[in-house]
Amino acid sequence: MHHDISTCVPLRMSQAILTATDLAEMIAREDFEKITLWEISHSKIDPELLQRMPPSLQELSLQSVTDLEGNKLSIEHFLRNESFPHWKVLRLQNQEITDADLEIIAQMQEIEQLNLAMNQISANGVNLIIPMTHITDLNLSFNAIKDEGALCIAHMSSMTHLNLKCNEIGDTGAKYLAQMPKVTYLNLHCNQIGPTGAQVLAQMQNLKHLDLNFNEISNEGALSLAQMQNISYLDLSFNQIGDIGASSLTQLTGLTSLNLRSISIKRDPRSSLKISPFSDLTSPSRILRHHISPLGAASIAQMTSIVQLNLSFNEIEDEGAQFIADMPQVTNLDLRKNRISPIGASYIAQMSPVTNLNLSFNQIGNQGAKHLARMPNMKILYLYGNKIGNQGATALAFMQGITSLDLSFNEIGDTGAFGLSQMQELTSLNLSYNQIGNEGALSMTRMPKIKNLHLYDNPIGNEEADYLTQTLGPHTL
Repeated sequence: MHHDISTCVPLRMSQAILTATDLAEMIAREDFEKITLWEISHSKIDPELLQRMPPSLQELSLQSVTDLEGNKLSIEHFLRNESFPHWKVLRLQNQEITDADLEIIAQMQEIEQLNLAMNQISANGVNLIIPMTHITDLNLSFNAIKDEGALCIAHMSSMTHLNLKCNEIGDTGAKYLAQMPKVTYLNLHCNQIGPTGAQVLAQMQNLKHLDLNFNEISNEGALSLAQMQNISYLDLSFNQIGDIGASSLTQLTGLTSLNLRSISIKRDPRSSLKISPFSDLTSPSRILRHHISPLGAASIAQMTSIVQLNLSFNEIEDEGAQFIADMPQVTNLDLRKNRISPIGASYIAQMSPVTNLNLSFNQIGNQGAKHLARMPNMKILYLYGNKIGNQGATALAFMQGITSLDLSFNEIGDTGAFGLSQMQELTSLNLSYNQIGNEGALSMTRMPKIKNLHLYDNPIGNEEADYLTQTLGPHTL
């Protein structure tokens, strides 16, 4: 096995098998001693590697790495490295790290960034790393540290970046974490934090980035978080935030990225909200507590600093799209499954700064696609599941700046496929689950920059399928 390290400084390996023979060959090379960063993922290695690291190593990353028999690697081998005490960055993701292993890791007193995601660490293990006073960036996502572990982390006074995703942390743990004044980045995705936890987290006035995706924040918690005037990134998706919560968040005047994705619901079409000049937007019958309606969209539209906005799987409809269209700085917009029709698409088409748009699982059809084709700066466009046919596809083909396009689960045939084949800048195109036959499929071979083409579940013959696979690669059909 040969690895080119002639240019040295970082060395990255993935899906490799590194035996003792391979290791001896690498160590014998003159440049081996110059390696400062070594990343190995999804591989099998001789454990001896862990005790014969390059003397200049500063950063080690292992993810899903085992010994040659597929067993756990013992990190006791680290102790035999001369450079071991001086490493600055250590990432051991999905390495079956336990609390006992942290007794060894805690000896690495110069570590500044520690990533132990997807392991088996509890509060007892976290307690062992408290003396590692140089750590500013800690990732313990997908462990089980719970509130007790959060209490331990609160004693690590140098911390600025903290990722505790999926750790069974509740309001009590949030109270402990809120006592860390230097933290600017906090990820608490998929924990058990409710309105009380949100209230204490809101006291962290130096926070810039806060991810509370998949907790129990609710509209009450959103009201508390609206006090965080320095925040620029906020993710409250899957938190049952409705119109009331959306209205509260308008106080965050410096926010540039907001995610309020909800959970899809089924509604009687006859209950569709309609706003007219004579409508009372504040009527209780129009307010949705757990989803965002046109009323919530009207509130969000007041947040003129927003650049990235995700309101997917809500109920903003065409009226809400009209409000959103007035947001002057949005470049990334996700409005999947919001009951948007061609009328709503015509409003969105007026948002000229948008470069990345997802309107999938709406009802824009051919006419809506024609409206969107006028957007001048589009690079990435997702429109799967919109009943778009040949006319809509042909219109979209005039968007020559697009590099990635997803039109799967539509009604596009050969004519539409032929039009799309004229898009010279496309590198990724998904036309799976349409009505494209042999002629349309073969036209795809004329696309000069295409790297990822998906045509799954289209009526394409075996001979043509074989030709496409040979021409464009095995992942086409």
